[in-house]
Amino acid sequence: MRIQWLGLLAPVILLAGCDFSQDDKDKAAPSPPAEVAATQIDGDFLTTGGDGTNWAAIGFNYYEQRFSPLSAINRSNVEQLGVDWTVDLLPGQVPQSTPLAVDGKIYITAPRSRVVAFDAATGEQLWSFNAGLAQPGEGQKVTGVGNQGLAIWKGRLYVGTLDGQLIALDAITGAQLWSIQTGTATGQYRITSAPRIVKNMVIIGSGRAADGGRGYVSAYDTTDGALRWRFYTVPKSDGAVDQSSSDAVLGTARQTWGGAALGAAAGGYVTDAITYDPDLDRLYVGVGAGPGTAPDGGDRLFLSSIVALNPDDGEFLWHYQETPGGRPAYGANQPFVLADLPVPTAIPEAKATPGAVPTPGVAPCPMIAPPPGPEGDTIRRAQAECQARAKVSVPNRKVLLHASDNGFFFVIDRTNGKLISATPLFDQQRWAEGYDLQTGRPLQPGSAAQARNNPSSDAAPASRNARQQTATTSRPAFPLVDPARAPRWMSFNPQTGLIYFTLPKYSAQASGETTAGSGVSTDARQPRWSLDGAQIVAFDPVTATVRWQRDLSVAQNGSPLSTAGGLVFLGTGIGRLVALDAATGETLYNQDLGSGILSAPSTFLIEGVQYIAVTTGFGATFDWPAPQSARGDGESAADDSDASEPAGWLLRVPARPRLVMLRIGGSTQLPAVPRARPSPVPTPQSTPGSAPSPQAEPARP
Repeated sequence: MRIQWLGLLAPVILLAGCDFSQDDKDKAAPSPPAEVAATQIDGDFLTTGGDGTNWAAIGFNYYEQRFSPLSAINRSNVEQLGVDWTVDLLPGQVPQSTPLAVDGKIYITAPRSRVVAFDAATGEQLWSFNAGLAQPGEGQKVTGVGNQGLAIWKGRLYVGTLDGQLIALDAITGAQLWSIQTGTATGQYRITSAPRIVKNMVIIGSGRAADGGRGYVSAYDTTDGALRWRFYTVPKSDGAVDQSSSDAVLGTARQTWGGAALGAAAGGYVTDAITYDPDLDRLYVGVGAGPGTAPDGGDRLFLSSIVALNPDDGEFLWHYQETPGGRPAYGANQPFVLADLPVPTAIPEAKATPGAVPTPGVAPCPMIAPPPGPEGDTIRRAQAECQARAKVSVPNRKVLLHASDNGFFFVIDRTNGKLISATPLFDQQRWAEGYDLQTGRPLQPGSAAQARNNPSSDAAPASRNARQQTATTSRPAFPLVDPARAPRWMSFNPQTGLIYFTLPKYSAQASGETTAGSGVSTDARQPRWSLDGAQIVAFDPVTATVRWQRDLSVAQNGSPLSTAGGLVFLGTGIGRLVALDAATGETLYNQDLGSGILSAPSTFLIEGVQYIAVTTGFGATFDWPAPQSARGDGESAADDSDASEPAGWLLRVPARPRLVMLRIGGSTQLPAVPRARPSPVPTPQSTPGSAPSPQAEPARP
């Protein structure tokens, strides 16, 4: 599907209703009542998230499950959902933040680190804050300026900026209270992620703005911005210490780099994966990848790792490295979800005693991590049947759930960092056959098959039984992570036990360089697959199986929200807000909001009425294929807008940045995404010799 990006050039005219002038930081709202709910948002509140009246954290609560206990909007009435009001935002840039809602007010961030507050009942703008970053000129490309959102704590808002500042604002007036530079030099680091607040400390990471930087995560005092501690994720090339909480462990990590790699030690940025565990009083940090590959074959800690820290002082507790060596684009910095689940403990066959009484809390069935495809489905069914026959009651375990950029879904014991399961999310993977569940390390292509087919190998039966059973096949390289998309926020529904997230969908290309006689790409980092839309997946982390999945029309989409009403809400790149049945994936609601969505919605109560809030603004032109039902591929996409639209047409999705509020009975009409118009190219394939369509680079965080 060819994409032409629209609406990503900064215009000079602002939409009516929004004031984003340079002096916004001095603009205050009328005096509010003395006591407001914003002052009551603290650690106790964020542990649960409350009863759903407010949405006070980016992931609802500390566990970041993005699940709301509200059920007034449910499967029986969601078709009556309608737009109540909208407000236009700064044009030309795509908002990506999840709206926070506290005490009848809505807070969002806009691109270039702006913050806006609205009256949730009317849409009236209460105040706006401009961090003073330079704006692009007319016709200038706008890239990398997104902001994922805010944190609120005891009456204050906290936001990171593109030039590396961390700023505290008064939640009622929008007045700046303090600002500090988090980077070692202005402009060397940028912040696009949302801060987290733990024990009166603002926890924030960094993104790269200049080459050669090292990643870190820092804690600042919420009162005055004083630095409390900092943990660096990679060592200094010269072995010097940083006078930080990471000094001791980086001495050990340095040994995993090797001489050539250590001389260029960099990367490991901490962006969107920062999660506090109130049960164990720990902080989990996802570390990004590094530059290049490891020439000496070292692991290059802590690239592509999950690191657990003591939130009081940043002391290192444990780590798990998802991708040893930190391959480019295979970072571990996608958001986490914390949950308590009855995940069984793997029992190797060699240790199973015939007729023995099962140990309480331990599954008596071997938990082989299955491969994708029919072979894996057979293994999963056998495991499920074994568990059902044994009728073993497995107690809950404290787990961390992570859909990694390396193409695996990880379930990790968050008490000790041990790998429980690693499930491949794509059939097209080649960089690893799976994971050894005893060592936690990936299996290189061919190693799993060799262990299966050679009984006299050094691998013990217990180890063989715990390995992924993936057949050796010739496959193109696993595609790079799409850099244009927002973070893959996930939503876990404790009622269904399923976790929902979106994935890109790929189709194989016929051409591409291959290793002689193997049919395998010579470069594992180079994609040999074409992007062909996306899917929303309902994944069962206990059985490591996909319960259901639905296609989405295009690759760029928002992230899901699940509710106690039995629904999963998702905004899509073609401008549709859909509500799916959380148990089956059936589309129960499909509303055109007039512009593409890259953000995640939130839900809350306003005067006792449940609302859904979401931001729009993604614009592009898509070569429109025939709907799946018309192509004979089965069920139509979850967000199909019109099954009568033929192939070879263009769907032009306008870039209209808005905050949209919906409720049952809402009746405001929005201009719809224009119907497909005839394409200058009669089919989705390019005509030989034709000039390429002009394209602009999409905005990215």
